[in-house]
Amino acid sequence: MTPGRTHIAARRSRAKWIGPLAGVAASLLLAECALRFVATGATLSGLPTGETYRQYSEGIATSHFNDDTSRATGNEFLPGAPTIVILGDSHVPAVQIEDTATMGSVLERLARSHGMPLNVRQFGWSGLGYGIARSLALGPGLAATYDAQKVVVVLSEGALRTYPADRAAAARLGAELPPSVRNLSTLERLARQVAHYSVLVHLLYVRLQEALLAARVERTSPEARAACVRTDDDARREIVADFKRTFGDRLLLLYAPEVGVDSSEDPDCWERLMLPQCRELGVLCISLRDAMLDAKHSYVLARGFANTLPGTGHLNRVGHELAARTLFEAIASSPGSRD
Repeated sequence: MTPGRTHIAARRSRAKWIGPLAGVAASLLLAECALRFVATGATLSGLPTGETYRQYSEGIATSHFNDDTSRATGNEFLPGAPTIVILGDSHVPAVQIEDTATMGSVLERLARSHGMPLNVRQFGWSGLGYGIARSLALGPGLAATYDAQKVVVVLSEGALRTYPADRAAAARLGAELPPSVRNLSTLERLARQVAHYSVLVHLLYVRLQEALLAARVERTSPEARAACVRTDDDARREIVADFKRTFGDRLLLLYAPEVGVDSSEDPDCWERLMLPQCRELGVLCISLRDAMLDAKHSYVLARGFANTLPGTGHLNRVGHELAARTLFEAIASSPGSRD
């Protein structure tokens, strides 16, 4: 073959793969641009602060965060009105739903519509056991800053199960950076930087993490998943007492159980562990199980979204509505609630 023909053949060979590669690149760029209308990349600090955050991987929502890291309620602030501070894990920031659908927002409107002026500040920290640790560590300062009339702590099965059993480790967790940014390897930090600037990479990363977590849960025996505490010195055994010592009579614990499509309707082991302690210590503790089961019997699930498995994951709009109504009933019936 002559040199001229060889050159032409080489150009044709390159054209065979350049075209498809260009098409793939264009498709990825188009997907990246389109997703930016409905989603935000990974946050480098682990928690959106003073910014707008768009969620797509679980639910589709735009959420706003104040400079103090609290999730905005979307309601007007009432000067001079009593304040309730809600603390907890990722169920409180609730980036899966809009501002006005969060339990704090619904609670504000419910109270105001019943002649009870009320402001709500809602703070939550995502991560394994991190919400409990940070609620204990930062909660007193937040309650003092906002002169909280009530302090609501939202607890979930996942938060309790992953809270360190060792008391020293639990104390250290409260002082650490978010799990999403601490103890990361150089490669993990690089991946997070990329996920911060590319929404498409972030969403693929989230889906991968969800799949890995589901696989780990599937490998765990039912007996291990059902066990709350195994030893008398397990720090999780003292959760109610720890919150009681921290917040005193202002405390209200709200438990959000795992009520899915096929889950048991009986109280789980955390409820069986906590609720008797609440009665003994004089702490107002409420489980959402009955309200969630009533909704389920009406073919409405309080967890899950259109783009996730039904009945799994975080509380959806229905779940937050149930939480808000449950909280309002408890607060409205407490002494001095209308002062």
